[in-house]
Amino acid sequence: MVDSDICRLCDSAKETVDHLFAGCSVADKVWSGVASWCKVHRFFGFSIRDLVEFHNIVALSKVKKEVFQGIIFIACWRIWKARNELIYENKPVIVEDIIEDVKVLGFLWYCNRPKLQRVSWVDWCSFNLM
Repeated sequence: MVDSDICRLCDSAKETVDHLFAGCSVADKVWSGVASWCKVHRFFGFSIRDLVEFHNIVALSKVKKEVFQGIIFIACWRIWKARNELIYENKPVIVEDIIEDVKVLGFLWYCNRPKLQRVSWVDWCSFNLM
């Protein structure tokens, strides 16, 4: 049972959807890692809507923009999962593990999209899709 409305990931603000995915210090570190991996400028969102729409303004090819949007969705899900694991299983949150999971899950998602070009794990980890 959740007995407080304070974000359990950072313990510094009221947990709202926008805080959890855009304002929380843990989410900020995840977005920094995603930006670095995907070779885009460090980005900041003030709301979940900002994150969902960010792929539209990054300097990537059309295909990479679509993939980047999928990665953002996967990262949001993984942040949510980390939050729940902390609350319900007392599992510590390790940002590097979240980022690695985003890479692995993103790779599985990408490889199972029939319209996309095949990519090796090595190329995926360097975000070299074309």
